[in-house]
Amino acid sequence: DAQRWQTWPDLEPEKLHKAWPSSPMNLGPVVAILFGSFSVNGNVPSVMCEMKDPMQFPLALKTAMGMVGMIYLMVMGAGYYGYGEFTQSDIVDSLSYFPANQFQAFNEPFRKWTGGSAAVLGNVMSVLLLVKLAIGLPLNLMVVFYSFQTFRYTKDYVPAGSAANKLMRLAVVALAVVVGLVVTNFSQLFALVCAIFGPLLQTFLPLFFSYRIRRVRSMCLRQCVHYAMLVVAGFTLTIGTYESVVDIVGGH
Repeated sequence: DAQRWQTWPDLEPEKLHKAWPSSPMNLGPVVAILFGSFSVNGNVPSVMCEMKDPMQFPLALKTAMGMVGMIYLMVMGAGYYGYGEFTQSDIVDSLSYFPANQFQAFNEPFRKWTGGSAAVLGNVMSVLLLVKLAIGLPLNLMVVFYSFQTFRYTKDYVPAGSAANKLMRLAVVALAVVVGLVVTNFSQLFALVCAIFGPLLQTFLPLFFSYRIRRVRSMCLRQCVHYAMLVVAGFTLTIGTYESVVDIVGGH
């Protein structure tokens, strides 16, 4: 697809790809989505409880995050190079339709693009995404299941293996499916949720509990890293939330 837009007669490379957002405010939702993409703190308790040797968890986490980070970087880089600023919110749409020129890419709905279509490729990607969802959804929802099973106000009502526990799991899955069907532009909702809860779960609360439990001051370099994390988290919680709300309101 990158070879196809290179032949556009009205190609403006500086409009098709941007090295930096037009406004720092636009980074808010982007950083929020990154918080959501790399958020794993909620999975830590359930994963550690299932590990044969929990002491190996730090090594496993660093290895996994390094591999995921590299894969994300390659996928995002290739995707942005191929579709640039006219990337659709659903990547399947970008793979299925292609504009004939730059004017069409930025001014017409993707279903009216005349640069060619590949419905088969879209169907293949949908199947692959479904397989990925079948693998990833249980892992993500396990956080919710485990919370119900261990929270002191609910654990007695939904003990593991009971009929009530199975009903709880079915209700959580059904709620997730309903949200996916009802929300028309999930990426905007995802950015808003990550902007609010990502900094709290991934930065503020872990650092707060760390200092409360250890009760010792970290090395100067580590403190500087923590302060930088707090700045990014604060930016996401404020600017990211504001920009996400603006995007949702503006989209309607």
